[in-house]
Amino acid sequence: MENFIRDFSAYRLDEVLQDWKPYAEIVHNALERTCKRNGLAFDPAVAEEIYNRVPTWGPNPRRARRARQDRERISAGCADQFDECPDPAEYRKAGRPPSPMC
Repeated sequence: MENFIRDFSAYRLDEVLQDWKPYAEIVHNALERTCKRNGLAFDPAVAEEIYNRVPTWGPNPRRARRARQDRERISAGCADQFDECPDPAEYRKAGRPPSPMC
C-alpha cells in the first residue's frame, strides 16, 4: 500500500505539472497510471469517487503546523524592521520615496 500511495502521489504531481486540465482528469490519469504500474485493474468509478471525496479532506495537520510556525517566524523576523523605520523626512532629503515597509 505504501508503494501505491507513493506512486499515486508522484503521478499526481506529474499530472499537475503538465498543461492545465480539470482536477478530476488529473486524479483519473494518476490513478490509472498507478494501477498500471502496480499491476492492478483500473476502475474509472474509483477515480471519480476519489475526486468526489477531495472536498471533504481537511488540511494535513503536520503541514498546517509547519506553515503556522513559518508564518510566526517570518512575522517575528520582520517586526524589527518596523521598529527601525526612519523619519519620512529623511527619505525626502535623499530624494527617495518612503519605504513601503514603514
